Amino acid sequence: MTCTTLPGTGAWPSKVNWRGVDWTKRDIDISRTLRVSRERVRQVRKSIGAAQSPNHKRLSPDWSRRLEMLRQFMEQEPLAKYLPAYRL
Repeated sequence: MTCTTLPGTGAWPSKVNWRGVDWTKRDIDISRTLRVSRERVRQVRKSIGAAQSPNHKRLSPDWSRRLEMLRQFMEQEPLAKYLPAYRL
């Protein structure tokens, strides 16, 4: 069994049609649609010179909500209550 690469690129043949991608979407949304990793979408986006993913440094709404819940919890309860006492 032999594996070949695309001529002149050194890359494995792709089963994904990258030309049909809407690059205005976030990497995570593209990766879910194409069933590839978010890292692969980022690599292809960079290699073709497309703009960075919109809001690429912002947390998803779900993580933002979880982080806010954690902040509220930490303000209400002392952390020492949940951690065992360590001796030096």
